[in-house]
Amino acid sequence: MKQVDMLRLRSLFRRWRRGRTRALPWRIQDFRKGAGGRASARTGLRRGATGCGAAFRWCAIGFGLLLAMPVRAGAIPLRVASDGNRPAEALPLTVPVQLPSENSWYLRPFQASNWLDAKALQYSIRWPTNAPADAQTMLFVIDRDDRWYQALQERPLVPGRVNTFEVPLTSGALVWQPVGHAAAWHYRVRLNPKAVGLRIFGRTNYVGSCVLLSASLLPNDPWPAPVIARVRPSAPEAACFQLYEVSFELPDRYADPFDPAQIDVSAVFTTPDGQPVPVNGFYYQSFYRQRDATQNATPQAQGRPEWRVRFCPRTPGAYRYTLRVRDAYGQAEWKEGRFTATPAEGPRFVRVSPVDRRYFDFDNGALFYPIGHNVRSAYDSRMDDKFPWKLRHPEGTLAYERFFRDMAAAQENLVEIWSCAWSLGLEWSDVIPGYHGSGDYNLSNAWELDRVLDQARQQRMRVNLVLNNHGRVSSWLDVEWGDNPYHVSRGGWLRNAIDFFSDARAIDMQRRLYRYYIARWGWDSTIFAWELFSEVNLTGHQTNQRTADDPRVVEWHRVMGAFFHAEDPNRHLVTTHISADYTMQNPDLCKLPELDACAVDAYHYAQPSQIIAVLQGTANFNNAFDKPILVTEFGGSPMAAGLEHLKRELHAALWSSTCIPLAGTPLFWWWQLIEERNLYSEYAAIARFLQGMDPRNPALKPVAPGLRFADEGDEKIGERLQVVAMSSGTNAIGWIYAPEAFSQNVTPAGAEGGAWPTISRLQVVFGSFQDGLCRVEFVDTATGTVCHRGDVRASGGQLKLAVPGFTRDIAFRVASLPPAPPAMPTPEPGNR
Repeated sequence: MKQVDMLRLRSLFRRWRRGRTRALPWRIQDFRKGAGGRASARTGLRRGATGCGAAFRWCAIGFGLLLAMPVRAGAIPLRVASDGNRPAEALPLTVPVQLPSENSWYLRPFQASNWLDAKALQYSIRWPTNAPADAQTMLFVIDRDDRWYQALQERPLVPGRVNTFEVPLTSGALVWQPVGHAAAWHYRVRLNPKAVGLRIFGRTNYVGSCVLLSASLLPNDPWPAPVIARVRPSAPEAACFQLYEVSFELPDRYADPFDPAQIDVSAVFTTPDGQPVPVNGFYYQSFYRQRDATQNATPQAQGRPEWRVRFCPRTPGAYRYTLRVRDAYGQAEWKEGRFTATPAEGPRFVRVSPVDRRYFDFDNGALFYPIGHNVRSAYDSRMDDKFPWKLRHPEGTLAYERFFRDMAAAQENLVEIWSCAWSLGLEWSDVIPGYHGSGDYNLSNAWELDRVLDQARQQRMRVNLVLNNHGRVSSWLDVEWGDNPYHVSRGGWLRNAIDFFSDARAIDMQRRLYRYYIARWGWDSTIFAWELFSEVNLTGHQTNQRTADDPRVVEWHRVMGAFFHAEDPNRHLVTTHISADYTMQNPDLCKLPELDACAVDAYHYAQPSQIIAVLQGTANFNNAFDKPILVTEFGGSPMAAGLEHLKRELHAALWSSTCIPLAGTPLFWWWQLIEERNLYSEYAAIARFLQGMDPRNPALKPVAPGLRFADEGDEKIGERLQVVAMSSGTNAIGWIYAPEAFSQNVTPAGAEGGAWPTISRLQVVFGSFQDGLCRVEFVDTATGTVCHRGDVRASGGQLKLAVPGFTRDIAFRVASLPPAPPAMPTPEPGNR
């Protein structure tokens, strides 16, 4: 090759590498000879080979082929399909074009991960000479959550030329605009997108074709060490027991921001007395929601994801904190954090009472006695099956605002909520929109859980938060195992449900999930307890409801309970839950010191009054474990019962439970029934009765006081009336009831007026009671208000109470009065 031709070829190559030439991506453009003529590149190379021999000829051919490469060094070529379902073809490709219609082609790499490996997308189009000069191109991306982003190229296609465009893919690239939503372009938009396409459009009529010469992904530059930027505290000060939150940004380059092995974010807060409190940071996406009449509006993402740290100051004074981040490229710290915590009486964290371990109290020593019911999720389709008297529409989490408001008005203070696949769950397979498999958390549901806990906090409610429901790990009952992201059919690695509890990878993934829960909500005293499982004995593949007896299940709870206690800076309670009733509980599981309380169902198939015996058996079985016991589900059988049955059982359960050593009232399951039949008055009454009472006394134990009529004998009084009671010898609490009034489908005796006959002249007799004066109050169970108050003296170790007239039931409480102070001596006259 002549020296001048080689110099021009090299110059042309350099210009192409600098982006000054648009005509090179797929073939060597003809270049001018010294005399002004034109020759093909192949002709020039042949001529150059004449005087240089075969070796030089092959070097020149190789150099020409290098120039003919469609992409830069290290770039990843893309293929093209005419629609989302057809196989992709390699470029170059001649494609039909019809304007002003939209003409779209779908771009595909060899691997989905290639989208994340690129900093830009470059494409070249040969636009025909006779084509319009006002046509434009646009790239579009439909992300995995169906959000549309587009990058319009303002520069039109030039007819008769090869038009090359380079579109940045990096976070913050302003060329990418969201359409139909408010989420900003960011790194994870490119994580397994549903479609990436190239579109040509214009206003001028045209029917013809063009050549898609090339499309390629340009590789990322080497990543630098991480930098913590734009640190934004929520406020310069925060009240004690309230949220102090810090938002900040990190490099937007993490495909899995939930994996601490890929990106580990943490903070250390130093308290006013110099104690370090470590907390983990978490990945956060903001959302918004427009309310609609159905209370089922879907949250919409807005803005770009960021990182946050949440902390609850518990003592007033000056705090300091340091933010830390570590990834594969290095680590960074930000040490400038300071804020002041102001004194405030906020909601406290719940503990097992050191005074009486059968009960709960707050960390300031005040009693916490749970009164509430279960609201597993905002909507329950089983209500339509069991109680089809009303047309119900599915509701989203906005319904909790109404539930909590009504519960608080009835003085309820505890609710159970599930974090499950269909409501507020974080991890599931993509069979449900918003989920993306194991380890990839649903940030929309996380944002909704933020809102639900906010609403509970406003109403001073506590939330028993269930982290796993049995169906997700069961292959025989309420089966969801086939859709579990850990299952092989959904991209996971497990085949048998029971392996969830012993497989090392599954355990590690659960720890990672719980780390996120703790980082995001561990600050919040609104959470009463982390409930690891609901009805764990119904998991696995066995149908005998005994999975909780499996040593692997017991060990899993030990490991996870220890993890929560080690990682949760505020030491929320940890528990798990058993289905059916206490006879299904495993003592080895109940004894675990890593579980702070026992939770169990109280279902049965007998008369409504049977709930009393079930609750008594629950207490007798569990009190031996030196832990609080809470019934978190009851209401007839697991498949419900008739309306009248459930109403009578609810009343009997609430009132009898106050006289049984349970940690709180049992949680009724059929929550929509409470709302639709306005049964909140039952809770208001029990709350009034318990107001000011404190059962935390190890000497307060179940007793069986005698019942008798004052002026006549009745050998069958036990069939007509029964009493549930506890006594310490100085205090007592009790509930007297007519069992017939709590039988199913039994109308009141003498039923024309619909009222039970009045029971009068009844006496309650306690033995082993301390002599002295006692204050006695009898309470109307319909309202919870005192209907009779008086003072009675216990003597000879016996206390006899005359019960005022009642119909179906009445409650009472007894408290010994302190001895009267000795009378002051009367001074003698003249002696001052």
